[in-house]
Amino acid sequence: MSEKRLCYITCNFVNRVINKIKEYFLSFAMLISVIFCATAFFFAFQPKYKDRDLFTCAAVLISAIAIFYQADRNKKEDNKENSKFYLENYKQTADMILIRLNSDTPTRRISWITASEIAHKLIDLEKKITESADKEILEIHQRNLAHEIHEIFDNKPAIYFTGTGKDDALSLEEALQRTDIIASGSLTLPPLPYIPKENIIRILKITDSIWEKEMNYQDATPAEFEKILKYKYPKLYEYFKALDASGRK
Repeated sequence: MSEKRLCYITCNFVNRVINKIKEYFLSFAMLISVIFCATAFFFAFQPKYKDRDLFTCAAVLISAIAIFYQADRNKKEDNKENSKFYLENYKQTADMILIRLNSDTPTRRISWITASEIAHKLIDLEKKITESADKEILEIHQRNLAHEIHEIFDNKPAIYFTGTGKDDALSLEEALQRTDIIASGSLTLPPLPYIPKENIIRILKITDSIWEKEMNYQDATPAEFEKILKYKYPKLYEYFKALDASGRK
């Protein structure tokens, strides 16, 4: 088991224990305060007790506990609503990524760069899903998303990532070394049809947590990442090698 996974399990266990302790405390806090208040009331009105401070303290205590209990309850409700809100947005955002990855419009490069930017936001949404029940549902969607993305990468030949069309009879190296010029009004622009490595890695990163659970590894260093890529996505590995050789990023 990796250090990252062990840390995740430990933190999750500690949070559950703390929440259980808090839950039990709040469950009995009102009962304890009522008993304390009744006892204080009894002693406060005994002839030998002239001072009513004990009763006053009990009243203040029960009021404070009641306020704390209600505030904590409101916070829990807010957390539940926020967690569900981010879970729903996670699902919608994941669908957007898959739509972009399966699209070549307006160009393949732009579509994949858009998908990578959305994927970056998806990781932020995942961190805001805090409720245990929502996390269980999140894991189901993460697993499905990871397999969907794996199939997309697995079904693409290396030359696909260069932005080359089906009718272009070019080798991988030729596709990355094209020097034709695209005219746009009075401007002449060098073509950038290929999909940058950075954007592809961003998309792969949203599947990290699932693949780590299944294969027990994480993309920690460039050397490890290259080894994983070669094993998991050989066609993409071939593209990255050609991309490095061409001097493009």
